[in-house]
Amino acid sequence: MPVGVSLLTGGRPELLSRTIAALQARAPWLLAEHFVQVVINGADDPTCDYVSSLDFVDDCVVLEGARMPIGPATSLAVLRLLKNVNVEYVLHLEDDWEASGADESWLARAGDILERSPMVGQVRLRDRHEPVATRHALSGSLMEWRLEPGYLLAESAHFTFNPGLIRAADARRIFPCQDEREAQANFFALGLQTAQLTPGTFRHIGGGQSLRERLLDVEKHRFRQSPQRFPAE
Repeated sequence: MPVGVSLLTGGRPELLSRTIAALQARAPWLLAEHFVQVVINGADDPTCDYVSSLDFVDDCVVLEGARMPIGPATSLAVLRLLKNVNVEYVLHLEDDWEASGADESWLARAGDILERSPMVGQVRLRDRHEPVATRHALSGSLMEWRLEPGYLLAESAHFTFNPGLIRAADARRIFPCQDEREAQANFFALGLQTAQLTPGTFRHIGGGQSLRERLLDVEKHRFRQSPQRFPAE
């Protein structure tokens, strides 16, 4: 499947090494077989040294000086990837998500959902038991999910920078953005649905160290984070 991986990191080499180690252990084919675009947001030496040691990185952009806000940094990672390689899908990761589980077909299943369901715009890849907002970040409406074979589907669920698979064509309409909220607005304007792969693959390991918590344009959650009430499988 023609997929490119965009990876945003910076200032957290210990988390990045955990993210990479988990991928190499559970999904080595993802890094070995697909174009990997890295953006280092802030030129800290430990992160730069670690990334330079990774032989699977196809292109790396180092942003000198103060860290760029999360929206422009994510936009740079995704759009630089699309400039460098012709792919159909984009898998975006930040450096504080750890792959887990024994399912080796998660990427192929996510791509199949997008291929078979043109109205689905993003397949969320985080573990379904991770705490998430229960209401739409823009409209405030309660997000309702229904069970489909191998995934959950919501006709209206907001876009997220968390691990997810999107089409390259949609990525060019979602990005660039100034923050996650603008990306959500761009996605909302496309009228696309959202899927949540089950059981999901990535678990958050950066509690208290999130890039968006440390940047000046942090987007505060409007709604309390709580375990999503997904339908039982």
